[in-house]
Amino acid sequence: MRKYIVVFPGRFQPPHIGHKGVYDYLVKTFGDNKVYIATSDKVDKKKSFLNFEQKKMLLLDIIGINKNNILKVINPYKVTDYEDLIDFENDSIIFAIGEKDNERLNPDSINKNGKESYFKTYDKNLDYPAKQHAYVTVIPNQIIDGEVMNATLIRGAFFDNDLNLEQKFDVYNKLTGSNNKELFNDIIVKTFKLNENKKLKFSRLIDNIIYKEAKCLK
Repeated sequence: MRKYIVVFPGRFQPPHIGHKGVYDYLVKTFGDNKVYIATSDKVDKKKSFLNFEQKKMLLLDIIGINKNNILKVINPYKVTDYEDLIDFENDSIIFAIGEKDNERLNPDSINKNGKESYFKTYDKNLDYPAKQHAYVTVIPNQIIDGEVMNATLIRGAFFDNDLNLEQKFDVYNKLTGSNNKELFNDIIVKTFKLNENKKLKFSRLIDNIIYKEAKCLK
């Protein structure tokens, strides 16, 4: 079999227990020395509040990945960003992605010019090096209390002005698995407090965490 790496790309705004579940699944499947997380340094005022270094600190705390396996990229699907890790002429690359990205990349398709897609579905055979094709494997959804886990749930709590700081930390703790209050204060509070005017509707999951599980005082 060819040498290969597995890349788990994402925005991680912020990282959470769903990401950890995916990472643990990939490590179990491929081995921790094969799995890398790739994310950008892009920051905006809508969905991407954390810069790369902030995300890296949170990923180390929440996921427990080796710091050398967290990669800063501009476009996670640009394989030349991984030239220090693989030999494009001989080695393969596998992207671990969600269903939406899989639909967007449309692996195994033929374009209107009759050319094969660069992306192929991973089937445990690595017939092609990265120079010819990249492989994709669809990662399982992480379900928490009947809902697909995503970072929007956590941001919803950060932007809810009806919650005090302790309640927001409780949501953070429940949805990230981290009890590191220092990181929460140094990164999350300082970053997200600048955007308190944005308010997102709570999901049933967050409502349960705050009012049934956390039992925080208002």
